[in-house]
Amino acid sequence: MYIRIMATRRKNLTTLTIACFLLSIYQLYHTPEAVGWAGAGLAHLIVFISMKTERIPDFDSDFLNILNVSLGIVATLVSAGQHFILEINNPFFGINGPFAMVISASALAIWAIRPRKKA
Repeated sequence: MYIRIMATRRKNLTTLTIACFLLSIYQLYHTPEAVGWAGAGLAHLIVFISMKTERIPDFDSDFLNILNVSLGIVATLVSAGQHFILEINNPFFGINGPFAMVISASALAIWAIRPRKKA
């Protein structure tokens, strides 16, 4: 029962990660000057790769925490900076809204609630 719940949770998080990555790439395609979307896409791509490599039994995945957390924080701060600096000061120059911050921060949330392998 526990294994089935974890497998379903892992599939749901993988699907959510792919959906956020594709949304980020789509938004980046439409607004190439929005660096926040590039950071969000990269953060979700690294989370996806890390979740897949974490399942390899002989792979030492301790460094993945540092990589994912730091990249998620940087992507969220870049999205926030781009929103607050460019859009608050000049409302006619809209590049990305607060939605980019939420998508960037979702990479951190997905990494935090992922099913972990047993120690």
